[in-house]
Amino acid sequence: MRTRALLTFLFVAALVVLPAAQAQAATTIIGCTGTPTTDGNNLRTTYNGTAGSATAPSVIILSACVYDLGTNTLNLKSFVDLVGYDRNDAIVISQIDNGTSPNTGTITVGSGVDAEIANVTIRNDETSCYGVYNSSSLLVLDSVIVEATCEEDAVGVFTDGRIRINDSVIRADVDGEEVLTARAVGIEDDGGSSVVSDTLVSAFGAGCTSAFGALLDGASSIFDQVSLFVDCPGGATGIDLSGSSAVPQISNSKAIVDASSGDAVGVDLAGTSNSIRLVDTWVEADTGGSNAIGVRNTSSSSSLRLFNVTAFTFNATNTIGAQVSAGLLNSDRSTLSGSTNSFNVATGAQGKFGASKLVGTRGTAGTVACVASYDAAYAAVPTTC
Repeated sequence: MRTRALLTFLFVAALVVLPAAQAQAATTIIGCTGTPTTDGNNLRTTYNGTAGSATAPSVIILSACVYDLGTNTLNLKSFVDLVGYDRNDAIVISQIDNGTSPNTGTITVGSGVDAEIANVTIRNDETSCYGVYNSSSLLVLDSVIVEATCEEDAVGVFTDGRIRINDSVIRADVDGEEVLTARAVGIEDDGGSSVVSDTLVSAFGAGCTSAFGALLDGASSIFDQVSLFVDCPGGATGIDLSGSSAVPQISNSKAIVDASSGDAVGVDLAGTSNSIRLVDTWVEADTGGSNAIGVRNTSSSSSLRLFNVTAFTFNATNTIGAQVSAGLLNSDRSTLSGSTNSFNVATGAQGKFGASKLVGTRGTAGTVACVASYDAAYAAVPTTC
């Protein structure tokens, strides 16, 4: 990535005096004056006054201090990158309410921008807020911490453009009293098709009525080595896919969800003509409420495909490893576990299970087929399941 190349250059340049013709980027270091508000104003003034291009990029280097933007956002520009010396110490914060300033986060990326941020903490703390809001642009977040701590509606990262997140931590926390619309969302991708790797995503809060690790609307996102932790009294979902014609892939990841009274669903598939593929992934759903479901398909035109997936469910009135209310589920070399049902394929839906461990009663009202599959006692399951 561009930022890592720039960081390498900065390190080398510190050791060797290079001729001017070899310089790759203009760099500006913003120091600490002692007050977060002054440093925040300095950051905005410096960044807004810095130009960059593909042939002459610029880098703003943040020192180990807090940059408080107040109720202002930092609007990113193309080829003016933001880099901190340490993501735990270079902190950019704001108090921007989405109700007052719609579609605005602590960091905001407008249409047509190519920007990168590395080694920085980004934080928003308001009634309804975004940490990062990316609109129709290419944004790279590398080794960042994004925190949205809000009273009613918290979204860590929103994107409807292309976004790449690597080696990062994304948190959404609803910290107010429970209200009817309170939700926490780690990553909300509205058709932007994000690529996320080596990242921890959490969505939680004692005051939330719904929470999602990743909320995908028509987004063909790719998640690899991503851990999603969701804890919300009113209802918790690890990954929710809606919209149409999306083909996301989740690999080498985990989704662990907990709801004290609402439904808990690890992966939830809806919408039209979507197909989600889970590979080498662990799913847990736990709730004291009615339904704990590992993976679920509710779309008659969509398919849910599992390869080497483990889906465990706990504690609810109904615990179901895989719920196929409509559409298709393919399970290969996977484990589906629930005290109510290992799987439940409803009338009109289809389920195909190959070399899978099926722990719990099998619901076979729909069209089902089992090949080389077995139950909790390792007894062979018939081909009719």
